[in-house]
Amino acid sequence: MLDPAGAIAGVLAVKIGVDRIEAAWRGNEYRILVTDPEGIVFMSSVPSWLYGATLERTPEQLARTEASRRYADVVLHDLPFRRSQRDGARQVRLDEDDRAGGSGDFLIAEHVMGNAGWKVQVLLDTANARIQARVAAITVFLLLCAALFGGLVVMQRRARITERLMIEARARDELETRVKERTADLARVNSHLEQEIDERRATETELRRAQANLVQVGKLAALGQMSAALSHEINQPLAAARNYADSADIFIARGDLPAHARTSAISCR
Repeated sequence: MLDPAGAIAGVLAVKIGVDRIEAAWRGNEYRILVTDPEGIVFMSSVPSWLYGATLERTPEQLARTEASRRYADVVLHDLPFRRSQRDGARQVRLDEDDRAGGSGDFLIAEHVMGNAGWKVQVLLDTANARIQARVAAITVFLLLCAALFGGLVVMQRRARITERLMIEARARDELETRVKERTADLARVNSHLEQEIDERRATETELRRAQANLVQVGKLAALGQMSAALSHEINQPLAAARNYADSADIFIARGDLPAHARTSAISCR
């Protein structure tokens, strides 16, 4: 405040509480802090980080801070922040563990408020990201194992199907070979049977012909016997009559009539 002469007559200080803002920042996976141009944390979701220096303090910075008495009699301390960059992302490593801030690697996003020179920094613990990456890697590995197992099952099933088809093909070929062999055997047996049938038919024909010849021979023999018997029966009286006739002729030629009469009487009997 200035007096009419332009000199400073007094100072009006306005105090703003940021406790509610800091409380709203707590309880999530992010760590939020706001630093002044000298890198001193004056707002943070982690109470132990308040009034800590995120940058290495030089004597000039210490002198400016003490001269401005920005933080009155508060003792400043250094925060164990080590900045680095990996895979194109800026990271911060906390070397010391505390109950609220934790330790480990954090991804950091920064935004500078140009008018005030403040820097808002948001830290994300990479442990969750690493866990998620591990879970994703394990999931991918399990999926790959499942795919590999499925592939092996499919390959084994295909191998079994191929083996079964080969066995069926060999069995079919063997069956066809056996059928061909049996068919050839049956053809040979049929041919042999047909040959035997033809031979038996020829034999039966010969037998029938022989039987016919025997019947004919029997008939001729019977006729011969009958003709011989008839000839014998006829020739015997004729021979006797002829003998008597010859004897009569002889007696007549001799003139022996009584002998001729006896011979004629005998022949008449």
